[in-house]
Amino acid sequence: MGKRELNSACIWHGGIGKWVIPLTAAVVVIALVNSSVAHVPSLSPQGHFVTNRLYNGFVIAGLVSILVVAQFWKRSVLAWWVWDLCITSLVTVQGAKAIFRLPRPSGNYGGFPSGHTTFVFGVAWLMSNVYPRASVVWFALACAVGWSRVEIGAHFPYQVAAGAVVGLLVGSQVTDRSGGLLAIIRRRMLVSNTPNVETSL
Repeated sequence: MGKRELNSACIWHGGIGKWVIPLTAAVVVIALVNSSVAHVPSLSPQGHFVTNRLYNGFVIAGLVSILVVAQFWKRSVLAWWVWDLCITSLVTVQGAKAIFRLPRPSGNYGGFPSGHTTFVFGVAWLMSNVYPRASVVWFALACAVGWSRVEIGAHFPYQVAAGAVVGLLVGSQVTDRSGGLLAIIRRRMLVSNTPNVETSL
């Protein structure tokens, strides 16, 4: 992918158009986890494959590819997106789990929101910013992961739905000019390290 293509992803940099595919994916995953397709015993092996291997493969390959593009084309902002997404997703999900303490189908707490779904939708958002022509593919993979979390009994449907929404919000915040938690911390550190002109005179 060349610099021109990277810079031409205008659909993801403004306007309501950038939300069409992500919101469609969120609706699809909500429909999937609430339909008869979920909790089908014969699909359990596929569910475990998606929630483990497909999830790990997509997340790792996706984020590494963005880091490679960032290094090759000297676009440090892309690398910041990756680390910001990881930090912001982790803090947001674990904070929500600690606050709400809603149970999983197994009875264990920590089910809301689905961390896998949150992170995979955030990764799909980043991938769609860097590789916009394949955005349908990225969000289709995210939907598959969301479905798998209900299929294997790891989450209730509403927890996956919440994870999809949170993931989109985190992804959009990270790629926004203001950035996520890591960007906020970075700005505050820069401000604190800037000498005060008045006191230095």
